[in-house]
Formats: sequence, C-alpha cells, structure tokens
Amino acid sequence: MNTYINYAKMWDNNRDHILSHLKEKKYSRVIDIGASANSWAKEYMTHYFDIVQPDVEMSGVKGFHGNICHVESWDGVLKDVEKNGKFDFAICTHTLEDICNPDLVAKMLTKIAKKGFNATPSKYIEMTRHEFTNQKPAGFWRGWQHHRWIFNKEHNDIVAYPKLSFIEYMGEFDKLAEQKHIDNEELQWCWQDECIIKFINNDYLGPTPMAVFEYYRNLLN
Repeated sequence: MNTYINYAKMWDNNRDHILSHLKEKKYSRVIDIGASANSWAKEYMTHYFDIVQPDVEMSGVKGFHGNICHVESWDGVLKDVEKNGKFDFAICTHTLEDICNPDLVAKMLTKIAKKGFNATPSKYIEMTRHEFTNQKPAGFWRGWQHHRWIFNKEHNDIVAYPKLSFIEYMGEFDKLAEQKHIDNEELQWCWQDECIIKFINNDYLGPTPMAVFEYYRNLLN
C-alpha cells in the first residue's frame, strides 16, 4: 500500500479500503494501538496495545497494557518485535489527538511495524461546536473537549497543532466549521517505513500573540 493522505467520512464505511487491504494481504501480525474505544479491525488484529483492555473478542489476540506516551510502556511490544520481527501492519485511529505525546507514538510505530494506517478527526470537524454536557449546551466549545491536538494536511505532510484555547474566540475559524461535510470529517493517512508527524513551528509557540495567530492561519488554507 502506497503512502497517501486522504479525507473521508467519519466512523462507519470510511475504512473499507483498509479492511479490504488487510483481507487481501492476510498479514500474520497486525497490531492496533489504542484499540479500546473502537476495535473496527478486530477481525484482522493479532495484537493490541492500550491502557485498558479493549472491547473485542480476545481469543487469539495478545494484549499489551500501558500508557503509550511513556516510552517504558513499550518494552513488552519491543521485546515481542525483537523475538518475532516487526508487525506487518499497525493501526492507530482516533488516538493521537487525545494524548500528550503523539510524536513519541509516531516514532514507536516506525520501530514496531513495517507500515500502517492512522486517522484523526479533521480540522473541519474540530472547529464545529457540537459537543455538549449536562452543564453546558451543545455549541459551547469547538470539537471535542478532551482533544489536545488538531491535525492538518499541509502539502504531503501531517502537521500537528496544539488545541489552544484562543481558537474558541476567533471567528475566522468558523469558516472551517462551515466547510465540514460528510466527506472531510476524518483525516486519514497510510505510511510505510516511516511514520512522521511534524509540529507547527517545530513545537515552539512564540514569541508574540500575533505570531501564534499567524501559525494557526495555515489551518484556514
């Protein structure tokens, strides 16, 4: 499977091309990183790695447990790779936007697998105001409250932006929410040999408020 970056419908049928790929290739080793929330490829999983046990049929599936943002938690997976070789395919969907260190996870994916598939919510849906709680009505904040990162396609790169509070007050970002439609709710990318995530301004958010705003204006393009 060649490396590509794509937008797609969120959730149900948007990953049929990946399932077809797994079915065709009949990989002997497939690992899902962060599988607990939605084990959509469980039919092809041989291993998973998550902080909790995922809701999947566990027969024949080996689990690694730990915090994927802590490098020492990967020891069990790395020992498995040292003994049995790299995984043929790694899956990591709707996980990178939640965690404190997606860069570490991307680097570890390269160490443990030959190729893989990642997906996050798109910048368009992260700018909509749809989530609600018992305390606040729908439309109070952008995207999902627990998300730490917004991911964007810039040329042939995946670029991560910290989800800073100032975006809640900038009307310019409403333009992205208006562009949200069923075909661009999810940002997907496949990788082979290297899984690289770049960070806006090399992960330095300074030195002035206007400079920070200018970095984020790339999201509007």
